[in-house]
Parts: sequence; structure tokens; C-alpha cells
Amino acid sequence: MATSTVPDIGVTAYAEVLTQSVEISTSVEELHIANADGTYGQGKVFDPTTEVSVSGRGDLPTLVIGGDATIVGVTGGVSIITSINQSEKNEYSADSSFTLQNWPSASA
Repeated sequence: MATSTVPDIGVTAYAEVLTQSVEISTSVEELHIANADGTYGQGKVFDPTTEVSVSGRGDLPTLVIGGDATIVGVTGGVSIITSINQSEKNEYSADSSFTLQNWPSASA
């Protein structure tokens, strides 16, 4: 009886990155100064900050650490990655996410 080898079929590696969601929020600190009579006197905003959260499938941490991530609307200043998460299951490709904060008026 002749035997045959059944070839392995399946995905063993997936190198692409699929971004499923991007959330961008901006904020500023604000200061209100009242006049002596209690009415509104002056106001000033300062320290603008942008926070970005990205999640998807594939190896997002490598994308971020490698410096290839470009997020439209987040330019200049100083960006700090505050968290990187990655999980892997047998049924799915890796789930990944990262969060960063950007201070556009800061200098390195």
C-alpha cells in the first residue's frame, strides 16, 4: 500500500497590520480670572494636548516602535507612547493597541 504525505495547509504567519479604530481627542488647560465684582474678567488657555488611541490586528507595537506610524493631525512637539498592548490567540491574529500623548508646543 502506498502512503502519501498530506501537505500542511494554513496560515503560519501574517505580516500585515490592520487598523480597526483610531480615536483622537484634544484638550487644553484653562484659567478663568474673575473681576473684583465677581464678573468674568479674563480667560486663558494653555498646554494643548492630543491623546491618540489605536487598535487593530497584526503587530502594531512593531509598527510604533519602528517609527512607521503616521497619524494625520498629530505633528510636531513631543509624543510619548503611554501604553502598548498585544494579545494573541490561536483562532485570530494578534490583537494590538497603543496609546500616545502629544504636546504640540513642547520641544525635545
